Amino acid sequence: KLLAFYTLASTMSLLIVQVIWQLNGYVLFPAYSEVARNRPERLRDIAARTRLLLIVPSWGAALFFAFFGDRFMALLYDHRYAESGYILQILAMGQLLGVIGGSYVGLLWAKGMIRISTVLQSVQVVLQILGMVIGNYFLGERGVFLSVAVVGWLNYPITAYVHMRIGLWQPRIDLPFIAISVVVVALRFHGVYSHA
Repeated sequence: KLLAFYTLASTMSLLIVQVIWQLNGYVLFPAYSEVARNRPERLRDIAARTRLLLIVPSWGAALFFAFFGDRFMALLYDHRYAESGYILQILAMGQLLGVIGGSYVGLLWAKGMIRISTVLQSVQVVLQILGMVIGNYFLGERGVFLSVAVVGWLNYPITAYVHMRIGLWQPRIDLPFIAISVVVVALRFHGVYSHA
């Protein structure tokens, strides 16, 4: 039953990620590739502007769900699905950092670093699987969706390190959002998860 609620909340939460992936795949990757070929010195500045355009609305949506996910789900579904609300809140807390790291997608491909991009994706999958196994072992079903939220936070430092090595990490954009995300999670996590 709890996994059914997780599926419902996850579908809502993944809408944020899907927006990033769609924009990166159909719009930004071709644009980054053109800049990387013809004006490589401008790639960092262009990436900074486009990443900010991606992060602000998607991070804002994650922030909204982190605070009001339970009320949002209550508006859409009746009381039988109430538990999906706090699950959405926890997943959204993971997305606060997930959308920041996800906004780098496309830059490695544009620079022809497909192998490194594949390794990053593989690491994320491994972290997710390990997290779900460990979470399920210690916390049961609740540990599964908690691990999904944690992976966004664990994966970001790896993404940041790789992009720092090629001169494309953008701490002036990322760090303020990360700092606010830490405060939000500190304020929200205990109260939300205590409903579980």
